[in-house]
Amino acid sequence: WSVSQWLEKDRRPMITDQSKHFQHALKTAYFIDHPDLPLRKVVEEDGESSSGGLRRVLSWLASPVTGYIAWVRGANVASRYPPLVYFVPAPAVLASDGDPDAVRFFTAMVFLAMLAWGTYRMGAHFGGPGTGFLSGGLVLALPSVHDLSVAFLLDLPLMALTACSLASLVAVDGFKNRRASLSFGVWMGIGLLVKQVLPVFLGGAFLMEAWPAWKSRKMNPVSMRNLFLALAVAILIGGVFHIPHSFDSVVHLFYVDHGGTMEGDAGRGDWQGYLVYAIGLVEQAGAVPAVLFGFALLPFLI
Repeated sequence: WSVSQWLEKDRRPMITDQSKHFQHALKTAYFIDHPDLPLRKVVEEDGESSSGGLRRVLSWLASPVTGYIAWVRGANVASRYPPLVYFVPAPAVLASDGDPDAVRFFTAMVFLAMLAWGTYRMGAHFGGPGTGFLSGGLVLALPSVHDLSVAFLLDLPLMALTACSLASLVAVDGFKNRRASLSFGVWMGIGLLVKQVLPVFLGGAFLMEAWPAWKSRKMNPVSMRNLFLALAVAILIGGVFHIPHSFDSVVHLFYVDHGGTMEGDAGRGDWQGYLVYAIGLVEQAGAVPAVLFGFALLPFLI
């Protein structure tokens, strides 16, 4: 409700990264709606990177071999980012004829639902269903989540897939649980199709679960098999984009750093660029007691 109200009142156009991502979503939906679109036209419309044109031609010529990878590369026109966030809003783009508010609302609802579900599962794992519901409600009420839900960016989808991945990761029990390990591999693979930096957010928790499996690898080889199985599944899913785009991803890291500096952001070598995250964390932490207080008052308001 709050997302719809915000979008209805805020008539400002999407700027900078939002407009760029929205353009990619429109192109992806157009590609889906016109699967017979000549490749030449797709390449000519690529306004961001003409160097990828030849590689797209080669991918499509080899489509009997590359199959799905070729189709994803062709549909993901002109983007240096993975394609999932551009595919998700395609139904809203086609149904609303590209209305920005409808596209943002649909995309936000999909990933807010995933964020709430992943957070619920983590809370329920550690404290039961009640804790799970409280955790899901709390994360949806955070101001930062609301801000990201009304912006067409990759941050909310990345947050949602991180939550879903962690929800499976906390249940792997040192990778002794094969079902949870497979689930983690699937969610991580899907998350890799959102943004390249997903492993950064999963790294600490992953090492906490992987280290016991490594130490007991001789006594309990099943854990290591489940660990490698999870990684293989993640690579199989995420590799659809990242294997053919591995070189582009490395180039993109330098492009992002340089582009941000040109726009006035602090570079990687500037400590101010890292301090902003600490400040944001403190600011958001102050919102948690306020949200909890609101939940405490809820029974008296109903």
